[in-house]
Amino acid sequence: MAAPAAATRGTTGMGDRLGEQRQTGADGKVHGGPTRPRRAHRWALLVVVLSVAVLAWSCVFHGGVTRRPVSFLTTSDAVIALRLGRGWTTVAQDEPYYDGWIVLLDAQGRGQVASVDEVVDGDVLWSDRGVFFGSSSHDYVTTESGTQQVARRYVRDEDVQRYELSGGTLVVVKEEGAGYRVDSVRSDGTMSSVDNAGVRGDVGQCGSRILAITDTVRSEGIRSAAFEAYAAQSGGSVPEALMVVVQFTDHDGDTPTVLAVAPMIDGLSSRQRMFDCEGDVITMPSVREDEASASFSGTESERRGLVLQRWDLSAGQRTIAPVVDEAGNPIGLDEG
Repeated sequence: MAAPAAATRGTTGMGDRLGEQRQTGADGKVHGGPTRPRRAHRWALLVVVLSVAVLAWSCVFHGGVTRRPVSFLTTSDAVIALRLGRGWTTVAQDEPYYDGWIVLLDAQGRGQVASVDEVVDGDVLWSDRGVFFGSSSHDYVTTESGTQQVARRYVRDEDVQRYELSGGTLVVVKEEGAGYRVDSVRSDGTMSSVDNAGVRGDVGQCGSRILAITDTVRSEGIRSAAFEAYAAQSGGSVPEALMVVVQFTDHDGDTPTVLAVAPMIDGLSSRQRMFDCEGDVITMPSVREDEASASFSGTESERRGLVLQRWDLSAGQRTIAPVVDEAGNPIGLDEG
């Protein structure tokens, strides 16, 4: 941790300064100046001891928080799961190193803490099975009996979001190259992964499915399948670009399954990691620029309206409804 390293460096530096003080005192005596090297030495030593004590105390988890190896971490009576990440320190001229912690606390503030190496992104999911979290090298499931550790296929994958599916399966979506990978940790301890290459979009959950809403501009990997689905659905002219709902789980190969398509609308955007899902219908808050604002280039739109996108996965279609106030007027976002 940072404190012992800083204390070591401080002691060495103070020793050098004490040597300089002793030399200065000797010179002063020869030239008739005041001489108090021994008292200065005692005070400097006291400062060093107090500094070491304060720094060491700042690195201790106080109260009823006990540090344990992560494999011995249990949920016990915990009601709060707290993840601390990206604290860093340097020792002398060494490169900085990073550390992450998971803290489980009960209602009285007592609990356990464990080091889980570097934590970059993602969140902590408290599921029916236990606490589901990750680090740069492992995913962890902490229950009343202990913590299961699952090594990651690639170190330093960036988490997008964690979800709980039916049957106790825990899922984490991770960025991988130009797409996403979905890792599933089942209740029996087994794990499986599904790659979704060439897809970028808004990720969320609908029932037992992990989905993404994207378009054929950002996600070249689904372009062919999306246009085939739209042609079969509309039977008319095909737009230049499409919005697409794809399923990340339970598919063969690297290309996710296309569930719904609709023409892409300029100025319509949403950055959601959770969907409101009822049956086969997804409702997603979005922002839509009006045509006048969307025509400007080089500046962000000043007139934007709130809308709801509703995707009916059973029909494979989308509708858009404006969000209105009590008087029936559209609700807008003014950037000006």
